[in-house]
Amino acid sequence: MNTKNLTIQSLQSLKEDTAGIVYAILQLKRGDEYHYKRFESYNRTVRGYGRINIEDYDFKGAFQLETGETETAHLLEEIFRFWNMPARPSWIRFTMPFTGHSLSVSDIVALYQDNKIRFFFCDRFGFKELINETIPIT
Repeated sequence: MNTKNLTIQSLQSLKEDTAGIVYAILQLKRGDEYHYKRFESYNRTVRGYGRINIEDYDFKGAFQLETGETETAHLLEEIFRFWNMPARPSWIRFTMPFTGHSLSVSDIVALYQDNKIRFFFCDRFGFKELINETIPIT
């Protein structure tokens, strides 16, 4: 199963079980062909490789975010902060094991919100939405 389909199925399944925000983390696959993409900014990646390809990424897990926040930029910052803090608090429920590293530049967050899944590239400063990857859920 490809990365995008696994992400969509995992998020849909988790969304059925919760009223909260659900999201997934994707990180570049291991291997020499991905070495120079890892930890690179959006602009450098696109300049060097043409585009961000979801199939270059491994699905690392789907998670629930329990928050009153609804603005996308703030949600992404909360997710980033959570995955980079030394001791994680209990306000995010783990629904599956996480096998990746801390959230870093070049990682992707797939956010299920407003009946669609949107993909956001973790850039050097903030996140860049991958417009062509948005998936409406009906």
